[in-house]
Amino acid sequence: MAITHSSVGRSIRRASIYDVRSRCARTLLAGLLFVFSAANVHGHSGHAGRQPMPPAMAMQLQSALDDLKRYGVLGAVLAVEGGVLERRAFVTGHADLERSQPMSADLQFMAASQTKMLTAAAVLLLEKEGRLSLDDPPARYVEGAPGDGVTLRHLLLHTSGIGDGVELFAPPVPWQRTTFSLSDLLLLGRIVGPAFEPGARYAYNNTGYVILGAVVERVAGMTRERFVRERILGPLGMTHTWFGTGERWPRERMARGYIWERKYERVQDTSNPPDLSWAGAAGDMVTTAGDMLTWLSALREPNNPLGLTLDDFTAVTVETGERSTDVRYGYGLSGQMAGGLLVWGHGGSIPGYLSVSSLHPATGVAVSLLLSLDGAPDASLSKTVSAMLDVLTTAVTLGVSLDRLQ
Repeated sequence: MAITHSSVGRSIRRASIYDVRSRCARTLLAGLLFVFSAANVHGHSGHAGRQPMPPAMAMQLQSALDDLKRYGVLGAVLAVEGGVLERRAFVTGHADLERSQPMSADLQFMAASQTKMLTAAAVLLLEKEGRLSLDDPPARYVEGAPGDGVTLRHLLLHTSGIGDGVELFAPPVPWQRTTFSLSDLLLLGRIVGPAFEPGARYAYNNTGYVILGAVVERVAGMTRERFVRERILGPLGMTHTWFGTGERWPRERMARGYIWERKYERVQDTSNPPDLSWAGAAGDMVTTAGDMLTWLSALREPNNPLGLTLDDFTAVTVETGERSTDVRYGYGLSGQMAGGLLVWGHGGSIPGYLSVSSLHPATGVAVSLLLSLDGAPDASLSKTVSAMLDVLTTAVTLGVSLDRLQ
């Protein structure tokens, strides 16, 4: 569960996340739309045809964000844009346990499994250039990688069935301080053992994405971090995103997250990890909410500098078969239900941090929500995840409703 998106969904264990706060948002919508319409009549417009967020919507989102502090959240950043809305960021709480530094929208968070979106993008770029095929076996590129019918496509879709050694690092295992090589992680996967035949079904698998990161390095002839920076982050202008396995990032810009270490009965700061090699291409990204909006918004633009769109990531999807909000999975992107709307993106969970970023394709409404946790021993992760997804739902449904008014 340490860096999975499906673990975020599994902790909900319900078909809908449209709870009382989202119903309140729906109740407020009539007045909100009136305010927005009046602003249009009087000619108030934002850049590129987008409008500033109506005050009623801003109040609703800030209230929902503030409410997260009841669920073990130390601080949070919510960023929204798209459709008819200009980009707007909201913050709540603090960036440190001493509560001496207020939260700021430009602080960085560990985004965990949101990393998979960029790992998948790297693979798809190499596939577009004809340097690999998604039907290739990973063992063609990575020594010791699983064979027996496993393909890169299986790894992307979480349908490989290979043993997932990274799951051994899930809580309540203590925060890792040891460097793990690819060989170590592959060995752990073999110890866990395969769960089913390749292609038989979906089962979220972090080790598969660690292998994909290694494939990128072998094919590109450079580190995964450098390839992603040159081909994705740079062209899109994502200047506040880093990868913890092979890069040094400005740790003074981190929003600090905490966990409760039961073994020592103390709170542990997880914002300055000695090592993230165990997460690798499956979950070692450090980023900001603004950069995640930049990423999602680009996927809707056919001529974006990346050269990939949402259609590339969803050309093939599989049903997850899980009783959660995650209903489908494509190449590194999850299809999630938010208030009855299908959105595409990814969530993440790593000790001290939770996050989710989603795009509604039809309107272009994009939402990114990054949380740092306070490490309270009595906090319920499932309740925190549920509250986080309620905020996502409120932001998505209000943003889409405003766009459909036009």
